[in-house]
Amino acid sequence: MKIARRTTVRLAAASLLVAGIGLGSLPSAAQTAQAPRLRAGGPPSVGELKVLAGSFHDHTTDSDGDAPSSMVAEYVRVHREELGLDFASLTEHSDFFPATPSTAGPNPWQRSRAVTDANTTPGFTMLRGFEWTNDQQNHLNVIESKNWINRFVAGEAALTMTPFWDWLATTPVGDNAGTGTAIGGADGIGQFNHPSSKGALNWDDYAFHAGAAEAMATIEVRENARGWYWFALSKGWTVGPVMNADYHPWAAELVINNTAPGAACGRGKNGATGAPGFYDCERSLVAAEGNSRAEIVAALKARRTAASDRPDLWATLRAPGGVWMGSTVQTSPGETVVLEVDAGTDQSALAKVEIVRDGVVGDFTHFYGENNECIPADPVRDPRPGCSQHLPSYEEQRRRYDASSGMTTRKGGIDEPPTGTKGAPVSLAGTRATVTVPVVVPTTPSTRPDGKHFFYAIVTRADGSRVLTAPVFTSPDAQPVVPEAPSVVLLPVVAVLLGAGAWSVARRRSRHAA
Repeated sequence: MKIARRTTVRLAAASLLVAGIGLGSLPSAAQTAQAPRLRAGGPPSVGELKVLAGSFHDHTTDSDGDAPSSMVAEYVRVHREELGLDFASLTEHSDFFPATPSTAGPNPWQRSRAVTDANTTPGFTMLRGFEWTNDQQNHLNVIESKNWINRFVAGEAALTMTPFWDWLATTPVGDNAGTGTAIGGADGIGQFNHPSSKGALNWDDYAFHAGAAEAMATIEVRENARGWYWFALSKGWTVGPVMNADYHPWAAELVINNTAPGAACGRGKNGATGAPGFYDCERSLVAAEGNSRAEIVAALKARRTAASDRPDLWATLRAPGGVWMGSTVQTSPGETVVLEVDAGTDQSALAKVEIVRDGVVGDFTHFYGENNECIPADPVRDPRPGCSQHLPSYEEQRRRYDASSGMTTRKGGIDEPPTGTKGAPVSLAGTRATVTVPVVVPTTPSTRPDGKHFFYAIVTRADGSRVLTAPVFTSPDAQPVVPEAPSVVLLPVVAVLLGAGAWSVARRRSRHAA
């Protein structure tokens, strides 16, 4: 989000406040009890689990949103049934967090714990998190960690993901001051945010880090990024798809005072076309035993997620014996495995399911190429003005591109996996279906460091809306040796933390972010 956009949002919110209509009292549950619902059937049950829906990525004035976190949390809680939300998480950009408590009250990280606890009620759970914001590498969420980190402490100038990965792989130490600046984030749940939207490097071109892999559980797939989900799996990450709102303009887009948010789906995010006043419709789905914080976190760690275009559209994937998506089944190369897809919807009708696999033979030209953002340092090759957010990362991406003979990942939107990875579609009908689909374990070697192959499902309904499931993995053809992450001892540098916190807030407010 550019500075001009954020300024416009803030001014719009201020105008609404002055007019006395923008951030007033929220309607009571009784006032909204009869409002239309985007998921009238509520959370469906599949086997012993419930398919919960929500968003793991939204913003407030604690970073670059335009409404207070307490008001946003209350709004989504009060309207949870209309919006089809069982959980939510306000993941603020952590470079807004000071490293010491403010004299005026709690800092955003401390406040987030109070806000999430106050708005967790039976049937609705708020999770605490933050967004590590690095416009050269792209952004990452960390959910339910004790500690936080920002790009200044992690070492953004290094143009490498190693400092952050090492932090995420480190067991957290105590945080006696309560500011969250202690070392270690291995207790958190990591998420790749908006693939292809930031910078030139995108997590070191998805280079696998064994130490951080256990914590990295999800990847966002909205906005033409579905193909990057396949790519992350092929590089060795064990992630499930999610589809979050990443919402900022609660006041400017007239959402916060809409007393009937379930009347329609809006696409007001960042000024996109669509009716104002409606929170986005994409949802992250989690197959969990229940709706408590601990049960949702357990489901995330197990990679039992899906990503849906609409609150009422859902799907799950299981292997023989009821083995859930996110798990590994024992197989042999060339063996046929029967997968079970459960899907449902409250609207329209189901149309088809396709199973996506790895094991593609040949190069992945669909996924490779030089970064399609321009580099002003080379006006002959690309003379467009004002393209790069941070020129050094684009220069480094160009260096990697040249060194790899043109095989560095490009960052454009990719909506589909590579050609040849989708199986023949299986027809679906009605609003609830369970089908079995036989698949063959590839005989070609896996590209993943652990040697596993993967399968996931894409369910499409008649109106074109889609839902993607987490993968089922099959045992490796041969057990490879996966190098362990280098042993790293992270020492808290108190002076750096204290200085960086105050400086980062001032710098962050003068630069753009999403």
